[in-house]
Amino acid sequence: MQLRGVEVADGTTATLWFTDGGVHVVARAARRQALLRWAGGSAFGALALAMTGMGVGAAVNARAGEVLFAAAGALAVFAVATAVAGWVLSVRAGRAIRDGVTAPDLPLEGIQWARSTEEGGRVRVSVGMADGEVHEFAAAGMTGADLVRQFAGLLNADGGPPGGSPAPE
Repeated sequence: MQLRGVEVADGTTATLWFTDGGVHVVARAARRQALLRWAGGSAFGALALAMTGMGVGAAVNARAGEVLFAAAGALAVFAVATAVAGWVLSVRAGRAIRDGVTAPDLPLEGIQWARSTEEGGRVRVSVGMADGEVHEFAAAGMTGADLVRQFAGLLNADGGPPGGSPAPE
């Protein structure tokens, strides 16, 4: 299962993929986000340019309207191309996780304990690793509830991995 929009300790947003082997933390890639922003802006610009071209073509000059409409078409092609590139990057990251090509960022064998707390409508889950490192995740609403549920599913009822030590008090 994947949970989108989970805040990690450094304040950035990530998607968590829960697998049988552990948890993959996929941070939002700046390149992919930039591509999707460009796609959205280009689509809006293409629509605005097409509307302007239709207005100019009807009221001022038919040739100028056609030129603006053609420019809108080119901008729309750019929007689709950047959206497809962003989508391909997303699919590639997901496929690598599903196919087991990448190792989990939090392997199940390394998780020693997990603890959740609620802070003003947000759920914060702290996960302790065998090497002493502690990872923190936070989410609100249903994502927060799913976050707790998914970590509980990985671990047994006392907060530790099956056969492992319980969470520290």
